[in-house]
Amino acid sequence: MRNAGRHAASVILASAILAAAFLVSSCGTSGAGLDSGTGDTEERDPGPSGPGDEGVGGSDEITGDAPSSDLPPDDPSGEANSEDATPAEPSIVAIPTPVVMSGVACDVATQRTLTLWNQGAAPLAVQAVAIEDDPYGVLSVDDAPFVLAPDASRPLTLGAQWTPVATRFTATLVILSDDPIRPRLEVPVLVAPAEFPTCKVAFQPNTLSVPDPVDAPRDFTANVVNTGAGNCDLEQVVVIDCPADGGDCPDPFEAAASHVFTVRGAPDEVPIRVAPGMRATLKVRFLPPWSGEPATYRALLAVRLRGATGCNSTQAIDLPASMDTPNVLLTAAPCVPPEPIGCPATACGNAKPLADADAVVAYLSGLEWNLDRPWCLLGDDVTVAGPIEIDAASIPLPAFCDGADAPCSRGFRLWSAVPGVACLDEGEPLFCERIRIEDARFRVRAARMRLNGLAPSWLGVIDVLGPCDAACAEGELACPDHTCWPNALLHCQGCLGGSDAVCGCRDEAGPLPDDSRCFWVSGDVIGDGWCRCGTCSTTYH
Repeated sequence: MRNAGRHAASVILASAILAAAFLVSSCGTSGAGLDSGTGDTEERDPGPSGPGDEGVGGSDEITGDAPSSDLPPDDPSGEANSEDATPAEPSIVAIPTPVVMSGVACDVATQRTLTLWNQGAAPLAVQAVAIEDDPYGVLSVDDAPFVLAPDASRPLTLGAQWTPVATRFTATLVILSDDPIRPRLEVPVLVAPAEFPTCKVAFQPNTLSVPDPVDAPRDFTANVVNTGAGNCDLEQVVVIDCPADGGDCPDPFEAAASHVFTVRGAPDEVPIRVAPGMRATLKVRFLPPWSGEPATYRALLAVRLRGATGCNSTQAIDLPASMDTPNVLLTAAPCVPPEPIGCPATACGNAKPLADADAVVAYLSGLEWNLDRPWCLLGDDVTVAGPIEIDAASIPLPAFCDGADAPCSRGFRLWSAVPGVACLDEGEPLFCERIRIEDARFRVRAARMRLNGLAPSWLGVIDVLGPCDAACAEGELACPDHTCWPNALLHCQGCLGGSDAVCGCRDEAGPLPDDSRCFWVSGDVIGDGWCRCGTCSTTYH
């Protein structure tokens, strides 16, 4: 009777287990996770696992009084075996647990393998496999269903594809099967991004300044040094003005650009890569404006960089981090535009008559030449009844042609119309080889010029001018020596004695404002640029 009672109890327990397994196998899954269905199967302590088992699960032993039999093991009736036998059951084991997925990188598939083992005596039916608690959706896993024979195993592949917003987290791998003890097996999955070296930058020097006032455009060098272990991409460089009274500087990436500082060497569309230990060199140009007194200018130089902070995600790095202290501090000295001296004032005298062509040639051959600017040396008024014709070749070459490093010649020039004097060259070019004089009163001025270009040469120019007491024509500019000039540039050069660069930045009223477009002419060479403190510069702007 005792054995019969135990046998009945075993049959009842086995029937309950099979019923629970049937309920589990017939339930479906829905939503983000998986559910074992209503009427959860009660889990029991699985007890110690088999040798070498590092996983979760295993066959659970039913505790209670062990069945006994007085019959020998080889009893031909078989009553003892049928009385003590338990139903064959599957038993699921997952190795390893937890699954550690570290070093997951962007755009690179990372995989780990989990082994499922059926250590039971009956086939194991796996209905579904899914990932739960994955907030970024970066994990994937092999699909189900499949069946594992007793003592069989199968690899299960987990994959991870990182995103720039993901951070380390713990997900859950859920496996639903017909294991009567663990129909829902949960395996933790520890996920962590790959560690990327970050960039770290600094200015060298951290402040641009000079002890003395600056009276002309000047360049300063600032280096952006990467002291970190990862690459930095230099994306933007700005310099903005700070309050002159010492207040905080505005946000460098929202304020307008400085009106006295500019940055050269900044990136255009493609960022500048600054590798660890390397530097990007920036040129900060100071353009001191005109000022009656020394003035201090405060500015903030800032750079925006992009650097990896894990999983190739990017971070913006702005230098300097604080806006309460400017890192560019310079004092501009008063700008004093150059003021040419010019020709002295002269008085008009009586005219000297010249009787014939020989007298005119002798007079022209004895002229004193203006070798440099200003061209203040000129002859007295002369009168010629004529008519006569004078060829430039009849006048000896000036002394400066001796030993000249380039060909040397001479010719006449008539900037303005002089009554009684005409150029006989065809087309009346600027420089005449032959002139005709009849009933004329005029003056002459001899000046040395160098013509540059493909074939440089020296030219002795004999300007034929109107009489001393004649008024300048409309649009011409008068000089204190009673000469007239057709435009402000030639007036500056010939009357005031200014250089090409200075005269390129002057008009009738004086020096042009800063940043005005300018040009200058030297012989047949034309240069252009921008005016800075009364000088035409092709370098600074």
